[in-house]
Amino acid sequence: TAREQACAQGPLGAERRVCLDAVLARFDAVARGAAAAGAAHLEHVDAGELLVDPAVCAVTPVPRLLPPSPELRDVFARWLAEETRVGPADSAALLALVEHATPDPCASTLALRLAADAEEATAKHAPLVERAGADAERCMDERVRADVALAQASDVLASELLDVTLRPKLQHAEAAVARVPQADLSARLELMRSRFAERNDEPDAAIAHLDAAAPGFAQRGRVAAQVGAAVQAARARSHRGQPEDVRATVPRLTEQRARAASALGADDPLVRAIDRMLAMEQFSDGDIAGAHARLAALHGTRRIAQKHPRHVIGHVVDAHGAPVAGALVTAGPDLRGDSTGGVMAWPGETLQRTTTTNAAGEFAFTDAAGDGAVVASAGALRSWGEPIADTVTLTLRPTSHLAGHVDLHGLMPKNVMVAVTDRAKPAFRDYALVAPVDASGAFALDDVPRGEVAITAIGFQPHGPTTGVTRAKIDRPVVSGVTLAIPSSARTVDVVVRSTVGNGPGNAQVMLVAGKLPATLTAADLTRTAGVEAFRFARLIDGEHAPPAVLALAHPGDLFVTLTDVGPGEASACAIALPNDMDEELQHKTDRSYDKLTFRCVPIPPDAKVVTVEVAPWPRLD
Repeated sequence: TAREQACAQGPLGAERRVCLDAVLARFDAVARGAAAAGAAHLEHVDAGELLVDPAVCAVTPVPRLLPPSPELRDVFARWLAEETRVGPADSAALLALVEHATPDPCASTLALRLAADAEEATAKHAPLVERAGADAERCMDERVRADVALAQASDVLASELLDVTLRPKLQHAEAAVARVPQADLSARLELMRSRFAERNDEPDAAIAHLDAAAPGFAQRGRVAAQVGAAVQAARARSHRGQPEDVRATVPRLTEQRARAASALGADDPLVRAIDRMLAMEQFSDGDIAGAHARLAALHGTRRIAQKHPRHVIGHVVDAHGAPVAGALVTAGPDLRGDSTGGVMAWPGETLQRTTTTNAAGEFAFTDAAGDGAVVASAGALRSWGEPIADTVTLTLRPTSHLAGHVDLHGLMPKNVMVAVTDRAKPAFRDYALVAPVDASGAFALDDVPRGEVAITAIGFQPHGPTTGVTRAKIDRPVVSGVTLAIPSSARTVDVVVRSTVGNGPGNAQVMLVAGKLPATLTAADLTRTAGVEAFRFARLIDGEHAPPAVLALAHPGDLFVTLTDVGPGEASACAIALPNDMDEELQHKTDRSYDKLTFRCVPIPPDAKVVTVEVAPWPRLD
């Protein structure tokens, strides 16, 4: 055995015996933690995430590993129990675990990571992450330090917002893993490198890193992680848009579903997630009814507890204000409807809540999602979505059949979707009706509520979505002949984003808009503009990735974006500074403050290769 071989190696062998003993002790702690967790379906938990490959003890210098303390054993048990939890984590219990683990910095740093993950989108997340990093510096176990370094880098990469610490954190994680090298830790690094490449508009490199990750997880027997990496690679190839990749998406997903179902069971969350992806592939192929039925079957009676449940009461009325009895009402985040129903069981189906109105047209939810929309339907009548609030009134309207055509400009039809939204709303984050396009670019959508609408063709591409938008008045039973186009051009324009105050903007978003716009425009007005063709998050300027024209123009602290498919006609670049972090509370305030947020716009001259937009700091949204 490795330990017997170490016994014959003198002083170096003694170090390796200590290392191997710590590896065995961790195996025992994880096994006991699994027994202590006692959760249902624990056999499907990826306990390999906590285990150390004995081969790490063969490297020189020998890694410093410690036998798990009683506190660390308790953290392992809670970690495994959380892996099986359905619904939001018990934040109070995790904070109690943090206090319990305080005597051991190694246990404390992992407990803090658990607590931070439970508060991922809240203002509590960043302080917990900072404390975890500080305790990791006091922990003498190099595997624990590697785990925390990987988690800290993953946090930054998970957000679209910039963080100047990204590159140093990724480099720190690489150095930490090099001290305790094993295949699945290297695979986690590959996932992060893929995300880094994706953010830098390098789709081929992103796919290569994903392809390298899956075998690393497989080598350690971590099937769920292996399948997850392979699924990400299949989706990345599909978004790259090459015809052979798009056609191979369903076979690739089907292969990974079979692998996951064989190892984890057909009811495993990963298998169900792939089933949802396959249902949306069905939708993109035009089988709307089949996709809707498949999603509904997956949804079934499954629901998870809301993290921030909200009590909502309301009324459903017709166009004359009369109450409507028996109307179907759904509340939830990111609601989407299609031709076969007012709301699809996608994407946040487990957080959706459904009820019907009483004889007075009244409805109530005791545990609606904290944010999202409420929508109603009754027979051929539908409402548009209204933001979730304490009190909501939904107005049912007659509906129409909408049909038109999208000029795909070479994009695969499966990478294009049409969304219809109420023009009275500044964005379609809460609710939209969606439809696929066929091979010719034609689309059709039934049961569109009448009124002024925005119709958006969204083309999903490696560098981000591009959009073609038009407006229409839905005022008769059939509205046809709508024409849209996905922007397509070989021209690119770089946009430098500069702050109007001394410091750089930190984060920014840039939009490409057809036509010449005013110098300032609210977010509400901009999102109602029919000419928005693309939006991008700004990137840091560095010598490795920034174009020469940007480097020649940039000031310290500036950011930049490369806009693609810039057409020959009049166009504007509009930008807004963003905060350094976006938690749930700030996101909610942002979504309800579009009339207070101001974009700065500049025209893009016909021969320009780079333009500069100066933006004001992000405002207080009190």
